[in-house]
Amino acid sequence: MDYDSSDEDTDPLAQRRRLVKQWHSLGESMAKTARILGVTVRQVEHDYKVLGLQCFSDASDAELRAHVSTFLEQQHLGIGRRKIAALLEDEGLRIPRRRIVDVMEQLGHRRAPHQKMKRRSYTEAVGAHFLWSMDQNEKIGFGGVKVLQALDSKWRCPIYYEVVTSLRGLDHSLFFLGAVRHWKLVPYNVIVDGAPAWCGVREMMKIWWHDCLEPVLVPHDDGDMLVERVTVTSSVHNPMVERSWVDVNHVTRKYRLEWKDLEGRKLLRGGRNKDPADLFCLAEVYIPSIKRDLDQHFAAMARRRKEKSTRNPNFPAGTWRPITGLTTDVDYSRHVDDAQIDAMETYIRAFHGAADDEPASSWEVDPLETDAQRALRADLVSQANPQSLADEYVVMRQATEAILDG
Repeated sequence: MDYDSSDEDTDPLAQRRRLVKQWHSLGESMAKTARILGVTVRQVEHDYKVLGLQCFSDASDAELRAHVSTFLEQQHLGIGRRKIAALLEDEGLRIPRRRIVDVMEQLGHRRAPHQKMKRRSYTEAVGAHFLWSMDQNEKIGFGGVKVLQALDSKWRCPIYYEVVTSLRGLDHSLFFLGAVRHWKLVPYNVIVDGAPAWCGVREMMKIWWHDCLEPVLVPHDDGDMLVERVTVTSSVHNPMVERSWVDVNHVTRKYRLEWKDLEGRKLLRGGRNKDPADLFCLAEVYIPSIKRDLDQHFAAMARRRKEKSTRNPNFPAGTWRPITGLTTDVDYSRHVDDAQIDAMETYIRAFHGAADDEPASSWEVDPLETDAQRALRADLVSQANPQSLADEYVVMRQATEAILDG
């Protein structure tokens, strides 16, 4: 009998096959899917046949080499087999680990053995969305570009991220609202650093959890911990998100090195002696590529298999995909709808309108004031036919200066 998706709402078999298709899209095996759904592997195997699903993709060696070469160029040379497998899955390709290792060897790519990081735990989570770790990364802030990230503290699953050019309190609050809107839920607790810009997040958590503001006692081998709705701490006490920044910095390092090279050639003024026109051109040229690379990175980190490397007794043993754990674990969040999120956004904009006096970054404004000037600049850049991002930035900067001087 042919599979009919219209029966999913009433037919248990159709509902199961919808879930089988969902877990297949996340890269889970037949055996893992069977354990999650509480059925036999033979049932899942039959569902694969009905749905037309394959355990592995029919990708040629040449196609696989092209994909892996692109990942090594867009990410960084330190990525290993598991992250490459996750990146391939995000492209819709399920490839056996042996084939990935063979391609890595053909390309001469060998990664050094990883080392586990052992440190004392300061905060731990007991379930999905129990604790979001949020932080800001300014490793490429020299060029006026920063990254905000939210991470599930138990499963180390990326929740949400944004590339921003300003770190006002309003930007932090809208980032948190963006994460809430993406998942349609509010986490049980959040942990942030001591930056005053997170004040709006503290205000929103108090409103959403007004009926339950007491801290929660979480047992741990290092001693019981009190987890509050909003925990303000230093970076060294927020190791989950700080460790994730190491991987992000590997991805963005190539941009920082390129920008430093431009500065050395007197073609860029960033940092404390920044030129707003230079940073505007830099953001216009580079941010789309930065977002592309980070989209790939965070999607892969949600799928990448991880071995247990924490003493948290609430974390199950074995190897897990973060997105699988986040989806199947007990959910501690409070679900909200679009109307509630819109009302909160209206409130928080008014809150920052009265309390946040910090101006937006000056390089967020195009130095060219008219549409005609901007069209002329676009024509000049197009005529120059730049072959790299650095060349495009230089041409755009020169065109902007020429129009302003003209």
